[in-house]
Amino acid sequence: MIGPNAKRRWWVLGMVAALVLVGSALGSGRPALVPAVAAAQPPAERLAVVGEAAPAAASTGPLLRSLAFPAYSLARDPAQTVITQAYSGLRWKFLTREAYLIIPRPPDWDGTSAVQIRIFLRPTTSTPGTVQFFVRPRTYNPGDSFLDTTGVNSEVLTVSDSNKFYQLTISIAATRFGTKSWWYLVFQRTVGTPTYLDDVDVLSVTVDYAALSPLTSVALPVVTNQH
Repeated sequence: MIGPNAKRRWWVLGMVAALVLVGSALGSGRPALVPAVAAAQPPAERLAVVGEAAPAAASTGPLLRSLAFPAYSLARDPAQTVITQAYSGLRWKFLTREAYLIIPRPPDWDGTSAVQIRIFLRPTTSTPGTVQFFVRPRTYNPGDSFLDTTGVNSEVLTVSDSNKFYQLTISIAATRFGTKSWWYLVFQRTVGTPTYLDDVDVLSVTVDYAALSPLTSVALPVVTNQH
């Protein structure tokens, strides 16, 4: 059994050994075995959580949306020979026939801004001349009867090279669409004053419109099964 004096001797020897180790470390340039003190650190950058919405960027103007439709998606009478399928779109002769684009009214359209139609096309010959199209913007709700309307002309486009692509634009006032739920757009080639009489290949049609802010509530229609 170890007496009190022996315990004191062992305690003193332990303290001496610890001091020797600390002094040895300091003399050798090695760090002493003492608790580390954390240096002051700048606040860590906050990491985004997966799935968390990023902060909204500052708005730089109205939100613009574009709905693009390959020319193949335009409906037309399959029996007529004026508008036919070409390798890259629809080949359109210099005659009066119609093609149709029927889409639901975009739910985020602001309802007051003009809607712009763009027609992307290419002439089939390098004969110089002018090309023009027009659109009849019909609108319907389910249950409405057929109602025709006047057309809206595009700009007059000058063409001269079958290796070049061109674009026609048609601006349609918001009042022509109103509040109806379906847009029934009828495309026709103007055959009165334009001077380019050869075929054109229509490649694509785009509907551009100004959209509501993402923070604006939009009422979406409820679709139910009809039995």
